[in-house]
Amino acid sequence: MTNAVNALSGKGIAPMFFDAACRKVLAASMEEALAVFRADGIVPEAPVKKDAFLLRWFTSLLLAPQWIFMATVGRKLKGREEGRTSMAQDLQARRVPTEVEFLNGAVVKLGRANGVATPVNEQLLALVKEAEAANRGSPCIS
Repeated sequence: MTNAVNALSGKGIAPMFFDAACRKVLAASMEEALAVFRADGIVPEAPVKKDAFLLRWFTSLLLAPQWIFMATVGRKLKGREEGRTSMAQDLQARRVPTEVEFLNGAVVKLGRANGVATPVNEQLLALVKEAEAANRGSPCIS
């Protein structure tokens, strides 16, 4: 879910996570995805056991005050200040279409199949597709 928010923001990964508005949109898109997964019987698991806590609480941490977010997640962002997700890199390099249909689009499609509303992911999908059609890089929405 980070891909679309990062691609639309025009920010590096760390600055995007330091922006409360970006974190709020990211948390909402992740909550929708989790609701869709639950409805479809999918149980997300952390790839490594030590990340299970972060997976369980990540959306709450995204909505937490900045100091709590930084205390729990901040060090994981070290070295990623100006890094970009693959979707952001593709928009900037004008390599379209991006993988948005396979990420946010898949959440929207699975949500429809399971009767779960996904308005945030629908909007992210629409905005990225609009940026792809314009093919001028990131629209720098924040």
